[in-house]
Amino acid sequence: MIQLEKIPPWCLHDVISELPQDKIAMLAATNRQISAVCQSESIWKSRYLKEFPAVAFKTADSDVGIRWLDLYASRSSIPKTLKN
Repeated sequence: MIQLEKIPPWCLHDVISELPQDKIAMLAATNRQISAVCQSESIWKSRYLKEFPAVAFKTADSDVGIRWLDLYASRSSIPKTLKN
């Protein structure tokens, strides 16, 4: 059996970023380390820029201080359990 905790964070990041948002929420509930990766701003920034390109150009240049998970959540139906 594969232990997720033993997979390098960068590798987990790549896999998690391809999952549907409901699966990310379920995975985030497994433990603190996995939850931290699931809540990574880089995952949510890339998802936001990919899924909301019409809005993304307005935020991409001035993204200092943007909480990408919160911004993504405000425009989608992300499960509340994943929000901080």
